[in-house]
Amino acid sequence: MAAPDGTLRATISHTNYSDVELLAAALARGGVTAREEATREADGRIVTDIIVGARR
Repeated sequence: MAAPDGTLRATISHTNYSDVELLAAALARGGVTAREEATREADGRIVTDIIVGARR
């Protein structure tokens, strides 16, 4: 469910720290913003909380 401001919170699991930047760039090409909130390691993977914004 989207927040009142149109954003969504998501948690992604990935192998490289640069994956978040790649995801944000791909979303930006589609007019959607993504911002990293917090990153941690869990079970040998990198886990990042992101905020995904509505289309511009």
